[in-house]
Amino acid sequence: QYLWGSIMSIGNVLSVLLLLSSSCFFSGSLSAAETGTLTVRFGHTTEDTFKARHPDAINRGFNENLKGTIYQISYQVSPDSFHFDGMKNAFILFGQNKNLMAIHIQFDGDYSGIVGAFLAKKYTAVINKKPLIGTRYMELYNKGVSIYMRTRLFSNTSVFYITIDEKNKILENTPTNSISDENELLDFLIEQCFPKL
Repeated sequence: QYLWGSIMSIGNVLSVLLLLSSSCFFSGSLSAAETGTLTVRFGHTTEDTFKARHPDAINRGFNENLKGTIYQISYQVSPDSFHFDGMKNAFILFGQNKNLMAIHIQFDGDYSGIVGAFLAKKYTAVINKKPLIGTRYMELYNKGVSIYMRTRLFSNTSVFYITIDEKNKILENTPTNSISDENELLDFLIEQCFPKL
């Protein structure tokens, strides 16, 4: 019984990865219009098309600093429309022009092995830290978009996408000595895009 459940769970993960490999995460040589998730893509998805596709998305308010609207999709609310095995929540930020600025996907558990390998295959890796003990951290790039994946020791995996233009605007007025490493940088960027979420 336990073995069968494990095989089914592995099968579910592999089937989701197969689906995602053909339509969700795309290679670094493709345009930013193909960077993102199955239904939310940079350079393609606008706030209006997002709301039409995800009518159950929760409006989490307005980001005053970045002048954008934040939405949340929970796997419990919409399991079929925005799904990656193990996903708990996704937060999406659209700017004043209604274009996609950032996505933060949170997983329930450590998915760094599966997600990290998948991202590395599809995007250009800038940093890929895989310590035996400690934080697994990746920074990737696809034309116009920075992608980050992180799993702290005994913690949940998260993936964060942000347009490079928006990232540069955020960092423009930030003193360089206030951020000491990549983890602080990622925390800072997520907090700027999705404050107190």
